[in-house]
Amino acid sequence: MTTLLIGFMALFGGAARLGLSNLIPAVHGFPWATFVINLAGAFVLPLWTQWLGEQLNLSERWILAGGTGFCGAFTTFSTFSVETMRLVVAGRYGLALTNAGLSAVCGFALALASVTLAQHLLKQQKEQRLVTDEEDRNEMKS
Repeated sequence: MTTLLIGFMALFGGAARLGLSNLIPAVHGFPWATFVINLAGAFVLPLWTQWLGEQLNLSERWILAGGTGFCGAFTTFSTFSVETMRLVVAGRYGLALTNAGLSAVCGFALALASVTLAQHLLKQQKEQRLVTDEEDRNEMKS
């Protein structure tokens, strides 16, 4: 059942990637669509797996389907690799290095920002629960 759910969510991730790819043109040969899509995935995946899935009270199966299915089909290392290789073959070494370097650095930075945000949100919620629990205990004493 989990495999089917992952496949189902991959339909949406692939369709979202196709839609965005059609909306975002390459400019001066730089593959902006793949760049933006992969960076979006680098931010969304950690937030989904570490915070949002739990907030929506989803089962592990749905969290896995959103991460592996949707985000896995939405992002694309293979397209990134092919587009970067095409730049190399065309002799556009600077653009190829820019694409590879920015993708790695920005992807890591966005994933780190997402993990940090998820941890901050979880901490904030935990603190809020503690305050609410304390208020409830004080109310019961009254």
